Amino acid sequence: MAAINASGVSAAAIRQFMADLQQEFPGKYMAMTTQDACTALVVPRTKEKQRAYIDLMQEKNGDDVAPATVFVSHAWRYKIVDVLSTLLEFAEEEEQAQHGGKETFFWFDLFVNNQHANVTANLPQEWWSTTFKESIRQIGKVLLVLTPWNDPVPLTRAWCLWEIFCSISQGDDVELAIRLPSQQHVALRDAVLDDLAAVTDMLVHVQAEKAEAWKPEDKDMIFAAIEASVGFTALNKAVKDQMRSWCLTTAEAFVTAMEQQLQQQQQQQQQQDEGGGEGGGEGGGGSAVDMMEYAKLCSQVGSVLSAFGAHTRAIELYHKDLDVTLDRLGEEHEQTALKYNNLGLAHTARGDYATAIQYYQRALRIKTATLGANHESTGGTHSNLGNVYDKVGDYERALQQHEAALAILMATVGEKDEETAGAHGNLGSTHFAMGDMDAAILHYKTALRIFLDTCGRHHPQVARAYGNLGGAYRAVGDFANAVDCFQRDLEIKLAVLGEEHPETGIAYNNLGNAHNNLGQREEALTCFEHALHIFSAALGDSHPHTAMVHGNLGSVYDETGNFQRAAESYGRAFAIQASVLGREHPHTAMTQERLATAYAQHGDFARGLEHMQGAVQAFTTALGPQHRSTVVAAKNLELMRNAAADAGFLVLAEGEQEAQAPTDTGAKRQRDTQHNPQHKDDDADENEGGGRGGDGDVRQQHDMMCGWLQKRGQLNTAFQPRFFRIVESSLLYFRGEDDTHPRGAIHLRAVKSVELKQGVGGDVPELHVAVPGRIFVFRLDETHAITHDLHAWHRAFSDMLR
Repeated sequence: MAAINASGVSAAAIRQFMADLQQEFPGKYMAMTTQDACTALVVPRTKEKQRAYIDLMQEKNGDDVAPATVFVSHAWRYKIVDVLSTLLEFAEEEEQAQHGGKETFFWFDLFVNNQHANVTANLPQEWWSTTFKESIRQIGKVLLVLTPWNDPVPLTRAWCLWEIFCSISQGDDVELAIRLPSQQHVALRDAVLDDLAAVTDMLVHVQAEKAEAWKPEDKDMIFAAIEASVGFTALNKAVKDQMRSWCLTTAEAFVTAMEQQLQQQQQQQQQQDEGGGEGGGEGGGGSAVDMMEYAKLCSQVGSVLSAFGAHTRAIELYHKDLDVTLDRLGEEHEQTALKYNNLGLAHTARGDYATAIQYYQRALRIKTATLGANHESTGGTHSNLGNVYDKVGDYERALQQHEAALAILMATVGEKDEETAGAHGNLGSTHFAMGDMDAAILHYKTALRIFLDTCGRHHPQVARAYGNLGGAYRAVGDFANAVDCFQRDLEIKLAVLGEEHPETGIAYNNLGNAHNNLGQREEALTCFEHALHIFSAALGDSHPHTAMVHGNLGSVYDETGNFQRAAESYGRAFAIQASVLGREHPHTAMTQERLATAYAQHGDFARGLEHMQGAVQAFTTALGPQHRSTVVAAKNLELMRNAAADAGFLVLAEGEQEAQAPTDTGAKRQRDTQHNPQHKDDDADENEGGGRGGDGDVRQQHDMMCGWLQKRGQLNTAFQPRFFRIVESSLLYFRGEDDTHPRGAIHLRAVKSVELKQGVGGDVPELHVAVPGRIFVFRLDETHAITHDLHAWHRAFSDMLR
């Protein structure tokens, strides 16, 4: 079957065509589409000989036609001048990159195909999958022309998708380049200055799977080929990566261009001053650049860069904005406080929390002085400070800041406001981290109720609120309610954000964890596989979220006794974390410990002991020899050595073993989860949480210890009887012995101290359990049959803290 004509046309030939178009249609050529140009110019000029326009070009100048070096993918409804101008700009880029070397020749269907015959009408699907695809490989580069910048037309056309597919499915043999017409630069600049949300949302609209074709059979063929090969996720990612790059490069160019204008103004002003002439506000025929306009552009572009993850460059632009603001308005101005706030946000996103706190504190001081302590904006800065304190684990300060923010918002905007809901969400997250699940659930429910009232049932904020509430239910062992909340979270995100969004991946991951807790392994596997697919495509194979899901998959395989697959999944998670976080990071060490146990359960004691020793060393380096994680890992190493010896495994030396027979060490581990704090004026980071335990843990002997105690409330300080049960690393408490839904939980790994004391008056013994930000107080309950004295509970807690 015949191959396509792989000839291309030069930049000079394209310029001549544009000149001809302007000469023939001076009044309307700028508005003509590619289809218009075909009908009005190409077809009439080639009608007599019924040939392609490239043949006419070659007759005029043979040097204008040569084997194509770039295949052009575009939409015929585009303005022809926009498309051809983009090709000329790309040719200049190529020439500069090659230092004037190889000339660029474009395969452009308007010129290369004979417009008097539908050459592709009756070609079979096999031709498109073989001959056409091979022709793309021989050309070696595909240029995708996209417009408009915020909703590109080619991504709605199935045949354009096929051309993209033929590029990315052939690996390094074909390069994909994406460019937008220069007119789109102006539209993007306007959006940067006036509609930042449109810029940051631009990539959400890239959903190639929504493309259409005139013939349903064409769409079916194209979609089947894409799904059977690279998949829509990879296709979307390829387009998004290049659009993100174009957006960042173009946005930064706006700042560079204005800085050049400023430099010219300064030079002209200096020349006028030296020549004694009158100073003029304009130079070179352009308008004078106002410094505050420059500061605003730096701020807005910085926000775009930060939204797309370029935090270091964003900080540089935020500092330029701050410098101008300080020079023009001074330190004690509310606008200066906003600049400090932006710097706080960027440093928070980059993980530089100490610097972020300094900037937020400056912003808070200025806002308090200029706007007042009870201004809504002041409350926002309290909230941002609280979020950073949460990230560094200073929960007492975080609680103070979030409570201050909530009080301000209640007084200014009232209870039924999204900002108030966000403040409740923040407080819920802090209480969650402190182990106070009663308070966490109360605030999460309040946030959810307000978001439902103000935003409607299908809003992303409602989804996050369900996710947070589900996390709290899961923490107290109420897995049925957790599944319900996570399912609602997922449904909203699928409807609003789509299947490929990272937040949808987080929802799948959380739902998978809850299903796994309920013993629903198949449902859990399905959810984790969806999450892995999304994270790999959207964030990359080396992202911590991708590692987390590999670890969660390992947990499911572990629970079902498929230890070989568990080890494979844990191994992938460990490799990613070791590369990204480092081998001595606590999360990496935790995964290595799980990997070690999976190897041992599979009978591979050589690698099991090697990795368990590595985990002990990593915990020791990162947390110290006395930390509970280090102690537990060391104990598990000892148990694994004993199990290996019992199985006839010879321990030759530290790190050198021989395996003789398989056995089951019986060790188990908990899974990582995602928790989604509500943030005001801050991006919600999804951080790995969860705990670690094991049957070889010194805490094992106290698992399932239960009995009645009197517990003092936090708000209502009266003592109430509660039934307590130690399960793995949590102390759960219930209203009654038969209850299945805990009222709350104390995470034992968060406990700082356990003390026996005398209550007020000195006549009632009490047990005081301190966690960050709160002290739980218990008394003996002698009204129920199932009980232990306080000394027994004290011993249980103390043993588990060793």
